Amino acid sequence: MAGSTESTQSWRFGVFEVDLRAGELRKHGVRIALQQKPLQVLTALLSHPGEVVTREELRRALWPDTTFVDFDHSINIAISKLRLALGDPGKNPRFVETLSRYGYRFIAPVQSQSAAAQPRKAMLAVLPFRDLDGGQGQNYFADGLTEEMIAQLGRLDPRRLGVIARTTAMHYKETVLRADEIGKELSVDYILEGSVRRSADRVRITSQLIQISDQTHLWAETYDRKLADVLDIQRSVSHRIARSLAMELLPEQQAALTRQFTRNVAAHEAYLRGRYFWNRRTEGNFARAIEWFELAIREDPGYALAYAGLATAFVTLGLFTGIPPRQARAKTMQAADAALRIDPQLAEAFTALAYGKALFDWDWTGALQAFSQAIESDPSYVTAHHWCGHVLAMLGRFDESQAQMALALELDPRSPVTNAHTGWTLYFARRYEESAERLRLTEELDSEFALASYFAGLTDLQLGRLDDAVRQFERGERLSPGHPPVLSALGRAYAMRGKLAEARAYLDALRAKAAGRYVSPYLPALVHVGLGESDQAMARLEEAYEQGCPWMAFLNVEPLLDPLRSDPRFRGLLRRMGLAPVSPGTC
Repeated sequence: MAGSTESTQSWRFGVFEVDLRAGELRKHGVRIALQQKPLQVLTALLSHPGEVVTREELRRALWPDTTFVDFDHSINIAISKLRLALGDPGKNPRFVETLSRYGYRFIAPVQSQSAAAQPRKAMLAVLPFRDLDGGQGQNYFADGLTEEMIAQLGRLDPRRLGVIARTTAMHYKETVLRADEIGKELSVDYILEGSVRRSADRVRITSQLIQISDQTHLWAETYDRKLADVLDIQRSVSHRIARSLAMELLPEQQAALTRQFTRNVAAHEAYLRGRYFWNRRTEGNFARAIEWFELAIREDPGYALAYAGLATAFVTLGLFTGIPPRQARAKTMQAADAALRIDPQLAEAFTALAYGKALFDWDWTGALQAFSQAIESDPSYVTAHHWCGHVLAMLGRFDESQAQMALALELDPRSPVTNAHTGWTLYFARRYEESAERLRLTEELDSEFALASYFAGLTDLQLGRLDDAVRQFERGERLSPGHPPVLSALGRAYAMRGKLAEARAYLDALRAKAAGRYVSPYLPALVHVGLGESDQAMARLEEAYEQGCPWMAFLNVEPLLDPLRSDPRFRGLLRRMGLAPVSPGTC
């Protein structure tokens, strides 16, 4: 077996990486347990991507002292364990192709990195700052300080320092794990931890930077100042960390480090409260977030981040069908434009603008251009990668979609939202088993996260597990009572089970719900498809199109709409939306 791995240090394919120096297989940066022989087989295949590696070549290289019978058993076991680790079914492989009784071929695109390649990016986690005032209703202040620190540090040098996102960081709030245990879980090199105590008009912030490799405390500081100095404290801590990590910042990176969005403490606190409620990701909390962002803007009309927060809240609320689409669109675009007039490079504003262009305007080119601007401005902004991956999935560009979702997960591996939406994009790609596994992981992260139950139910429907799907949807209904997408999904599930009366009862529930709030016609259309009522389904989809409903952005890839794909009326809708038809058999 010709070839050498001497100059190769790692391979990347899909969401996986093989690190030869560590002898590890990783998925989304997290180590996957894999025994030595299966890993050696994978290494041999990766050394010759796209080429056949025969069983005899593998035997000579990896089992030189075994009998032929022992080898047959050993290679079969090794391949089985490798497929299990990669989630790669033998009948329809994405990575390892078997040539019966002859050999194997690695069929996915592979990127290799040599020892001379650019050094690995260092990773930092900012743990939630502890609120030492407990019980005084100031949690938002400590949480907001954590988020601000993550945002500022993420702008230092994103190509050399990656910063774990807020959602994953918050998973470790009040944790009993040691810093080295957290570092191992997150695969980070450094951890910043600290605490906050407020009294009257003063605040004391303590912080320390820990190097995970040897548990060295690189530095520790205490800041005791007037509340009005909090924003200066954040910048001081950022500077100190940068010096401790010995970063040679370019002038433009120095500017990013000292960037200040507002000097108004009241506006800053209102913005932090808005982010706090938006991150809770429920319809009611989106409304509360909007109130706080609007207060921040009243306090400081030049506060670009507050406008970007407002745009982000409105675009998300629009997708949740909390307000009519045209109202959500107008509010999103107005706030995003205001943010970009103040700060033309603001990643948060470009991201909200991009998602709005996709959901409300179906302007796919404009959306992807805005995402590109967002990611160029701040490669560490998780939501830009996450929502870009979501939009790429809408277009049927699934490999690119998963690449963006993988970047989001690298920065925010414990985020229920990012994990759930990764599962959703896999569902659109018809990779149902992988979707189910990702959603199972999401439920482990947050057992009360309603979206995970909803997406898991959709996947169960496609896997033919109809009873499991109903249980997942009913659980989602308990966690988020009356949420229209869940009512629609329950109606579709009962239709697929042949319980037509129950399915129609959910159609009635959606009509009743629409009497008091906006409900997209797209949702009852999904039930009508399950009932075999294509005319009614197409009529509802036409209504959703005329209303500019954001759910129509999924028309190209939603598996529940597959029975309509041969209908000329459906194909006409796709053309009007600028979407190329996706064949269910090739997704």
